[in-house]
Amino acid sequence: MQPGGLAQLGEVTFPGAGQPGLVTGTRVDVVHGPPERRERTAATAVVPHAGGDQAAGARDARHLREPRHRIGCSTTSRGTAPKKDADSIYTAVKSALPADLVALDKSAAEDKNSIVVTKETAAKWSLKSIGDLVAHQGEITVAAPPEFQTREQGLAGLKTQYNVTPKDFRALKGKAIVDALIGGQAQAANIFSTDPSIAANGFVTLEDPKLLFGSDNVVPLVRKDKVNDTLTAALNAVSAKLDTSTLADLVKQVDVDKKDASAVAKDFLTKNALG
Repeated sequence: MQPGGLAQLGEVTFPGAGQPGLVTGTRVDVVHGPPERRERTAATAVVPHAGGDQAAGARDARHLREPRHRIGCSTTSRGTAPKKDADSIYTAVKSALPADLVALDKSAAEDKNSIVVTKETAAKWSLKSIGDLVAHQGEITVAAPPEFQTREQGLAGLKTQYNVTPKDFRALKGKAIVDALIGGQAQAANIFSTDPSIAANGFVTLEDPKLLFGSDNVVPLVRKDKVNDTLTAALNAVSAKLDTSTLADLVKQVDVDKKDASAVAKDFLTKNALG
């Protein structure tokens, strides 16, 4: 990849990211609690692949879900509940970074756990947030990866945060989760917020006002010795235009609509006057 070119973060392309010095494929998760019970609740710091790794740069957005580097960091004071809002987590991420890395502006885009339902179920039960499931918990089967059954950001959290105890649980993975929701074997499912199946099937993502799933904002990381005004301005401008629905749509265009990732990225930049 030539210096000054384009490098991809999932299906999103950042202008100027071909400059040397960007951290490649780095993800930082802030976790809290004692080591034996730590849960990811935090901002995801991810930077586009660069430095000549064009093959890595072409990876789809699924790489955002694969932790590369974890920084154990707490946003709590003794005896207080953990802070899970985006600003607090972003501050914690910056304070936990090694001295040779700099976090640029966080975007509003989040690739995080979510609870989704079909639009028919949302309309039938007037569902807007996770808490609305309480009235129908005796009718609900949740489809999710196996670990959702035991972790705090799963069935345990649904009960403690929203007083929701589903009738049943189906341990599934990948497309099987989507199929169970479509086929009516499950009435709610745990799917990542940028998963293209949400837009492709018109699923409704339920709001999470109590931040059971924390904050997972996408944040560019840059080596401190390579930070400059041009690079900072370019990446911050892209972050300012990214939100979860935009990122999800970009992923859908590539994964579902089978459009060329470079063309999708170029269209995004053009529409937002970024390149």
